[in-house]
Amino acid sequence: MLQAIGRWLFRLYLTPLAAVSWGVAAAGAAIAKLAGWSRTPFAIDVGDRLFAKGSIVMPALITSFEDTYQHPEDGPGWSEQQIPKLWATCRQLAEKMGCQPPDAIHLSVEPGDCCAWSSKKDDGPVRRHIALSLLDLRLLSHDEARAVIAHEIAHVGFNHLQREEVDYKHEYLMGAVAGALPFPLSTPVRVIGAIHAAGMRLGAHDAEKEADRKAAEVVGGNHAARALERSYLHGPVLARVFKLVLERALEGPRAPERLAEAAARVYSSFDFKTLRARAEVRAEVPGEQHPALGERKAAAEAEASRAGVGRGASFIDAYPELLVCEELLTKTYFPDTPVHQRSDASQLRRKALAARLKTRAP
Repeated sequence: MLQAIGRWLFRLYLTPLAAVSWGVAAAGAAIAKLAGWSRTPFAIDVGDRLFAKGSIVMPALITSFEDTYQHPEDGPGWSEQQIPKLWATCRQLAEKMGCQPPDAIHLSVEPGDCCAWSSKKDDGPVRRHIALSLLDLRLLSHDEARAVIAHEIAHVGFNHLQREEVDYKHEYLMGAVAGALPFPLSTPVRVIGAIHAAGMRLGAHDAEKEADRKAAEVVGGNHAARALERSYLHGPVLARVFKLVLERALEGPRAPERLAEAAARVYSSFDFKTLRARAEVRAEVPGEQHPALGERKAAAEAEASRAGVGRGASFIDAYPELLVCEELLTKTYFPDTPVHQRSDASQLRRKALAARLKTRAP
């Protein structure tokens, strides 16, 4: 809320300054034209003066209203022919939340890869992407996984990345204008910048809270709260387990058919009491963009509980189509052999296998 107030105060303050700048530029261009000092067309001359090197007011005002969002990371993801049931689930969840469904679904076998982003190149359209970690979701029930998927869809469906970009853009513009204008003209901009910065600090967790709320509304607060707890507590341990399983697979005589399945099996075979205890402590510390686990669980549990659609089934049992995807993704981690040919199926940027092997070389 404060960010929006700050943006409009900034625009309102710049508008009369921009009008004065335009008047000065127009007068200068008219004088140059009448005196024969310039043969440049009048409109072009005015524009050159308004946007000359060192000019700040008019460029900042126009940029404030302009859509400058850019994100080059794109890719088709997995097609509806490859994962029809998962695509149907994503569209159903998006419809229930009242937002646009993703344009691409990406899959990964690494832990912690559940995320979302919107890609946009130059003047092209915005494309909404979600990425799902098969390893993370293997340890969730069908309904808990639906809560995670809904959470990621909400991020792109409600334009969280574009809203964040607008905030950072105005933070930069306010700083640039305040630094360029002389005192006392810069003072109101500094005050407005302080208002905007306070809004950014107070609203740092707004996107996560909205995504949590939307997911809990459509899936059920009970499933959303449980998914949050599992994600927070599994994550740090899963990262170590996956690294160990991958290293052993690279050193061993043969690779597992499904890497996430192998890591999940190892994870489920041990208790990891110490690591989980540490994860519990860290989970209660708010992050830069994420609230503490307790706060997020309380907000999710405040929403109505639902029986769910999974009837206790695991995520992977509900989407057996993903087994083939996991096999293809597993192949991308190992050198070319007659048994394990590399695959281009994954659209996520994989951590370079060559770099891993190089660091381990004598």
